[in-house]
Amino acid sequence: MSDLVESLLADGGEQVEAVRVMLALPDGAGALPRVPFWPKQSEVINALGSNEAAVVAAPP
Repeated sequence: MSDLVESLLADGGEQVEAVRVMLALPDGAGALPRVPFWPKQSEVINALGSNEAAVVAAPP
């Protein structure tokens, strides 16, 4: 499923990681993200150690 998510978000990077965390998919090492079930956007951003601008795509 990770490959599907990556193919849907062609630019990759933080957006792919955010979707992976939101869907509770494991990382490359098999570790699950440390966020609650149905995490809020702020919880995902904190889990990534990122900021909203890097995660949220700007409208076209």
